[in-house]
Order: sequence, then structure tokens, then C-alpha cells
Amino acid sequence: MKTILSLFFLLSLYSFAGAAVPSFALKPVKSETVQEHKPGNTIQQTRTVHSTYPLRSLEPRRDDFLGERFIAGDTWYDYQTNGSLGKMIAVDPVGGVHITWTDSYTDDLNNGERHQQYNYFTADEEWIEDGGLQADFVNKGGFGCLYLTNEEVPRALSFFHGKIDTAWRSWCGVDLEAGFGVFESVLLPSFREQAIYFPQGVMSPEGRIHIATQRRDRGMIAYVQGEIDNDGWVVLGEHPIEVSETHRTNFRIACSPNDERTAIVWTYPREGIPAPDNWGNTVGYSMNCDLMLAWTDDGETWNFDDPLNVTDNIPPDPHLEGDAAYGDTLRPYANFDVIFDSENNIHIVFDSRGFWQQAIPEDEPPVDGITIDASVLFHWSEASEEITPVADGWYTHREVDEDDETIRWPTPSGWKSNVCCPSLAFDDEGDLYCVFNYYPLNDYSQEDYCNGDIAVTVSEDNGETWFLPTMITETRTHLAEEGESECELYSSLALVVDDYLHISYELDTEPGSTISDHTDRNEWLSLCPWVYHRVPVEDVEREAIWEDGPNWHARYASVQSGKSVQTPDHFKLENIYPNPFNATLNISYSLSVPSNISLRIYDITGHIVETLIDDNKQSAGSYSVVWDGGSAAAGIYFVGMEGIGGSVVRKVVLVK
Repeated sequence: MKTILSLFFLLSLYSFAGAAVPSFALKPVKSETVQEHKPGNTIQQTRTVHSTYPLRSLEPRRDDFLGERFIAGDTWYDYQTNGSLGKMIAVDPVGGVHITWTDSYTDDLNNGERHQQYNYFTADEEWIEDGGLQADFVNKGGFGCLYLTNEEVPRALSFFHGKIDTAWRSWCGVDLEAGFGVFESVLLPSFREQAIYFPQGVMSPEGRIHIATQRRDRGMIAYVQGEIDNDGWVVLGEHPIEVSETHRTNFRIACSPNDERTAIVWTYPREGIPAPDNWGNTVGYSMNCDLMLAWTDDGETWNFDDPLNVTDNIPPDPHLEGDAAYGDTLRPYANFDVIFDSENNIHIVFDSRGFWQQAIPEDEPPVDGITIDASVLFHWSEASEEITPVADGWYTHREVDEDDETIRWPTPSGWKSNVCCPSLAFDDEGDLYCVFNYYPLNDYSQEDYCNGDIAVTVSEDNGETWFLPTMITETRTHLAEEGESECELYSSLALVVDDYLHISYELDTEPGSTISDHTDRNEWLSLCPWVYHRVPVEDVEREAIWEDGPNWHARYASVQSGKSVQTPDHFKLENIYPNPFNATLNISYSLSVPSNISLRIYDITGHIVETLIDDNKQSAGSYSVVWDGGSAAAGIYFVGMEGIGGSVVRKVVLVK
């Protein structure tokens, strides 16, 4: 039987349920140069590499078009964010739907105006204004989101940034009346040396406005608090509060529906800030991040000085051999969402890509491989502290000839990957929905940009398991003529789930972001409808759960043999608590059939620290065991369990 060491460092890839393909492991290799497009051309990869792996004919079930969609307006500006998207849609208590998006009224993006647009869909199914209303008052406004006030008849809060003369600033605006579309905006406070932009905001049940934003140089995430005064206008604090150094516009904010709990999530580079010389301002450095979480329980006191590292990636280790030396081979990337459940627990869904960091640096940057299109969505729960797979995009659009030379490599374009842009909501039954952008195989434009679709998956157990996705759009427009594609992207799900899922997105008629992918921003421009799409909840399929998704932390097995360690279905590590722990760790597990079981504790290098159960024959049932780590050093450990047919592992942290 293989040792549990094989379990730590394998990036096990499993066949999607229904796809008749064997499981396999990725092997990073240096390859031809492929430029990954980035907004503003500020992040360049000096040596982009990719990883080779079998091209799977992986298609989700493609249903008929589900639900109804209504056009809120349109835009020539097909690019809506530099990172994570804030909520773009909200449903009020009378059934009205509030929508916002970044709009350009002209096809001249270099010289034309840009604005934050707003529209309101009444309970009588009418828009207040054909095409929407301008929600800002500045030139180059946009890149915003919205939320609703806590008033009995809630009004829309609009958050956006823009330009006054040559200065960039951010604002929070409140509608004069519910669904009226005329916003009184207040300037957000800035740092003395830098303005702030890309604001995202929420309002607590007790009336606090919480805003996360970013310093203009991208060096710092900031926090601003405010409220609605007795006259109904927004009042903000005088100074932004520093949250964390950062290097990308990737952050989200959410608040509890019950009280003052509020959370901010962001990515933080594992190599520190600024980038070391051998990493530089490269795609490798930009991808090599952890996902961080800060929160307040009372609306006032935050743990900005001691945030939680949600992903906590295992670093490369030169003492290990083969692929095990890479450590973890997944990284959180650009898109994620955060939400609170009815019990006030935080949930995060994030996209991730493959990443192979050299244990002994030989190149600049020291990266042997990244994935450009392949990705997986993962979920993290505050209650369980577990990371579980949500949706599978682990395939490549790269087409090769018989000599493995690239013929064509269509890409999702501009910060996006095969599964991305997750957006979350709970219903009254406690089911968690995730709407996301999906880029299926063999559907791309003549310019080799993939056409996107919108998918939804649901979890009935707080994110522990997820059903296979339901495609709510089926708009295949392979190799369409210019301006005739139907590429859905930038999906956003309203927090309110009633009989419907309420979703907004852009319908790009010419894939490929005009901001990030083209030297001439007006090249391949097209007018893009902004869509409100409602889908009956009863149409979301719950036929089969995705059972064979990968673990977040990498696991290693022989690539040469093609074998991988499967997660068994006849035994399970049920609960490990507390985690982090001080000295004593309680471990619960269950067996569905009689099995020979081994249970061991391993350190970060894979060495056995203690054997708790040594290949003992046990009958079916539930069991528990205690590890006394009093004599062990503080740090990361692994609980590894082996039985006939497989192994499982959990990470734990010993603190002293």
C-alpha cells in the first residue's frame, strides 16, 4: 500500500461525472511563449509557460435556455472590472429589481465618456427608463456596484469611481427615492498621496455603510465607514483606514443579514510586497497569492492586523523529490465572492488556476508552469474551515497537431478562465447557490476568444458538496461573424432568492475585452446588451453531486505510472477539532464497511510524527481518537488516514 506521503502533493484530477475519461495528473513543462493579456498592459510575463495534459471532451449538460431575460440597457464598454466583481443586481421587498453596469454611450472609447448606469425593473415588469439612467455626474465614471439601504422602502446605494478634471476619485451615491434613478453622491475620503478607486459597499441591518476600496497605485486596500443621516443622505468618515498591502484589484465585501458582522476578502502575494527582483511584475508573481479574510463582529473592531489566511498554500520544498517538491499547485486567482449564511457564518467561493513554483529557483520568475485557461471553483466555509470543489473547468482550449505543436489556443480573455466570476446567494431553506461564468470547449470567435455561458450550481449542505451545474444559457455561436457572437460574462446573482434566481450579466457580441486585449481599444468594438435574467429555482437541476473533485492542497503520485490516489467512498474523516489546536486534537472518522485502517500524524515534510492506528481491522461504524501533540513543535501537521482502496488527509495547525 502506498504511504500517505503520496497523498500530500498530488494534484489529483478526476473525470467529471458523466465524462468517460480516466483520472490523470498534470505535469508542468516549459513550452512556447504565450502572452497572457492583462488590463492596461501593466503586468507582463517575461517567460510564460504552460502545462500539458490530456484535452478532455468535457461539456456540461447544455439545457434549453432557462427562464426569461430582459434588456436593461447596453454598452460599448464591454469591460466591467479589473478583478472581483461587486454585486450588480439587487431585489427589493416589493419585487423591484435594481441593476447597474459600466456604460459607454459611444463607440470611441479613447475619447468618449463612460458612466455608471442604473435601471429599475418594477414589479409590473417595466423599466423606469429605456436603456437606463446615468447614476454618476463625472467623466470616466464606472466600475461600480450597488446595494440597498436598510430602510422600510429601500433605496439603491451606488458605488463607483471616475474623474474630475485629471483627478480620479470614488463616490457613494443614494437614490432620491426607491427606483427613481437620481443619485445624490458623496466623495469618498482619499489618502493624502493617492486617490482610491474600485469601491464596493454594503449596508448593515443597523444602518452602517461599509466600503472596501483600493488606493490608486494598487498598493493598499482601504476601508471607509459611513451611514445615512436623518435627512436621508450619505455621511462618510473623514479618513480611509488601511486594510492590507496588495498588488491587484481583487477584493470583496459582504455583511450579515442579521447583525453587524461584516467581512472583506482579498488576495495577498506569497512573495511579499514589493515583488522580489527574481519575480518582477510578472504573471507568475501576480498569480502566486493566498486568499485573506478580515471581519468585524460589532461593526467597529476589525482584525486587519491579523487576518485569516484562507488558502494557506503549502510552499515548495527542495528536500522532497519529483513533483512533491512543488508543494501546492493551485492558487486563488482573480474572481471570488463572499456571503454570510443565516447562522452568520462566512462562505467564500473563488476561482483557482494551476501553478508550479520551483523549489530551487533556476529562472526568473521561478515558475515551471501555470494554466492560462484551466481552472476550478472552490468553496470555503467558516464553520467547517474546509475547502471543497464547486465547479470543474480543468481542461484546455489549446488545439495541437500530431507533433503537439499548437494550432490554435482560444482563451476566455482578460482575467477570466474556464470557470470564473462566481456570485453567491442563500434561499430561505438554507440552500447555497453559485452562479458563475463558464467557457465550454469548441465555442470561440474568429479572433480566438472563447464564448462564455452562465451556469448555476447549488449546495444543500452549506457548501460541503455541490450538484453538477445547470447551464441557464445555451448560446453557442462558434466562429460567428463580427458583432454576432453571444458571449455571456460578468455574472452577478442578487442576494434575494425567492421563486427565482435574479441574475445580471453582459451579453458581449464580440468576445475579447476591448480594454485588455487590443492595442487599439476601438478595434472589434460591438454594442453589448446588459441583461436581467430570472430563472425559476425549480429549474435548477439537483440530479447528481460532483463527487470526484480535486482537493485544494496538492497531492502527489507517480506521473509516469499515471496512477492517482482516489478518495475512498467506504471511509471518511468526519471531524477534526479544534483547528487550530493547542496540544489536544480530537479526530472522528466513520467506516461504511469493515476495513483495515491506518491513522497517522505527519509533519510538513511528510515524515510520520505519530501513528495513532496501525493497520487495524475495524467493523463498520463511527470512531474517535485523540492525539496529544504537547511534545510537538508548533506548526502545520497533517492527519492521514489509509484503508483499502484509498487515502484521505486533512491539514491541522498546532499553536502554542
